[in-house]
Amino acid sequence: MTAHTGDEFNPLRHPAIFNSPQMLSLESAWVQHIPLAFLIIELTRPRVLVELGAHYGDSYCAFCQAVAHAKTQTRCFAVDTWRGDVHAGFYDASILATLKSHHDPLYGGFSTLLQADFDSAVKQFDDGSIDLLHIDGHHTYESVRHDFDTWLTKMSPRGVVLLHDTSARHDPSFGVWRVWAELAAQYPSFEFPHAHGLGIVAVGTDPPADVMGFLRSANANPAVTRTFFTEIGNRIFDMQVLLKTTHHLVRQWNILSQWRQVTKQPTLPTITAEQMFANPEPLAAAISRELEQLAQDDLNLRQRLQAGKS
Repeated sequence: MTAHTGDEFNPLRHPAIFNSPQMLSLESAWVQHIPLAFLIIELTRPRVLVELGAHYGDSYCAFCQAVAHAKTQTRCFAVDTWRGDVHAGFYDASILATLKSHHDPLYGGFSTLLQADFDSAVKQFDDGSIDLLHIDGHHTYESVRHDFDTWLTKMSPRGVVLLHDTSARHDPSFGVWRVWAELAAQYPSFEFPHAHGLGIVAVGTDPPADVMGFLRSANANPAVTRTFFTEIGNRIFDMQVLLKTTHHLVRQWNILSQWRQVTKQPTLPTITAEQMFANPEPLAAAISRELEQLAQDDLNLRQRLQAGKS
């Protein structure tokens, strides 16, 4: 039996970790860590938060959602070129436009999307000003080590750093795991290996007591802690899968609607992905009926054509 410690982590004291994300993209590999994003905001209550590498915005908007929920008065900054790289892939301006359409109305009052490279953006922050830094940029060892070393002087005495892809070794060019090994040997830390890995490291000389309590509890009970966050992270992943499925169903519905227009049949009602996501079962059943009718129409047409030839 695992011994209980005085500052053992109790998820019931942090119900925000069970919240659903307001921002969920189709492709982000970060979504299974969203409960950790909700928790780390409560534990650190940062005055300034910076994310290096926002891409679709799932992680960053999760931080912002937690800031708004916990009313921490945090100033948040996402730094990205929003052009991509060899690891994330290259993409056009639509990614940033989609992110802004969600981010600006909800978080524009306390959050800024900085379209810049990391080395340029670092000059905009005072030394010792950042309480929480999330590094998720270019993933070679050299790049990650450079980002950490460059931004370390900007970290406050309360500073906590998160690194994504700490367990990713599927690509030989990925080197986050090497940086993580170095940092974990130097600072109080804990790693969650699921979903490519997320590491928490307390780099400040006076980190928040709640963070240190969590790290002590996690290191005393690593298997239980990792299993718990893997399981609640899988809930968010299942939501992402459902979202992908609903988008696929909407595309099918639109194809069927176009076919009806071409064949001068009564039009189908317009359906959005949001409607489909909120209540997919009736709409999936309607699509199934439409496909069955289409297959029957095709069979009837083939039979008529065959009869005409005989």
